Amino acid sequence: MSEVATTRKKRVELLFAAFLLLVGILVFVDASQLHVTYSQADVVGPKALPYVVSVILVLSAVALAITVWRGNLAQGEEGEDVDLSQPSDWKTLLPLIGVFVVNILLINWAGWVISGTLLFFGSALCWVPDAMS
Repeated sequence: MSEVATTRKKRVELLFAAFLLLVGILVFVDASQLHVTYSQADVVGPKALPYVVSVILVLSAVALAITVWRGNLAQGEEGEDVDLSQPSDWKTLLPLIGVFVVNILLINWAGWVISGTLLFFGSALCWVPDAMS
């Protein structure tokens, strides 16, 4: 790998570490503004999990930054068994997008049980070969 590619890759990974750090700080700040409206008799309340998540995000960001600064960069994938010369399967993709849009429109009106059932059924139907034709 060339020096330019290594520098660019290092910069991108440090940018991702900075993003993780920012998200961790935002979660911490948001968790500190939670207001518990009931008397809390238990030590672990609704604020505990956001604090744990924020600490994990910040520690992951610091660990990633240290790893990148030491020169351990992520290795690119060799690829998947995907033929990139083939076009997208729009006959499957468009009905699937339609099912998600219907779910978004129905979830507040019909509720999660009905919209989730339609989402599952529609997604399963879209993936069955030649079911839509």
